[in-house]
Amino acid sequence: MAVSIVDRTLKVLQCPRMCLQLVGIAAMVLASKLQETEPLSAAEVAHTSGFIFLPDQMNSKNSKKSGGTSLSFLLQIVSMERIVFAKLDYQVVTPTSWWFAYRLLKIANSPAKVYYMVRYLLELALLEHTFVRFRPSVTGAAAFFLANVIFGLDYGLLNSETGYVPHFYAFLLCSVISFRIVLLLIFVLF
Repeated sequence: MAVSIVDRTLKVLQCPRMCLQLVGIAAMVLASKLQETEPLSAAEVAHTSGFIFLPDQMNSKNSKKSGGTSLSFLLQIVSMERIVFAKLDYQVVTPTSWWFAYRLLKIANSPAKVYYMVRYLLELALLEHTFVRFRPSVTGAAAFFLANVIFGLDYGLLNSETGYVPHFYAFLLCSVISFRIVLLLIFVLF
């Protein structure tokens, strides 16, 4: 969810390069507040980020410390949270690739190995910027299809539940994720 928040925020907010980490931290805090039972605090996220992005203010001898965290840094995180919220018109929650894939996994009553393979494929998809152009439902369906093909299981419900032609989307997914996945698919199929 944090990746989605960052992507959508950067579409509507002109952000200088030095503020990208702040946008990312604010997105992580927001996503944590929305999805976790015990969300991360801004101080925890700031501490784990290593204060990389504000060297001048973090090294300032005049900066007030709050539990090892610069008070100004925490205020900037909270301020950026508000900005992100406002820029997204408070529409923070959006269906992700995992949301769609999870529904397919539940409908198909898939075994644990397929579940974990889908998670792995979607994690790989997060690392590729080219996936921004695909709808989350397409990416989720392609990961579901590919995981079922890898384990030799039935993927017939994909077309009836989504209307997607599975082969096209799986090869699209393979071409974008990585060459290793294509080799794995070829090895399994042949």
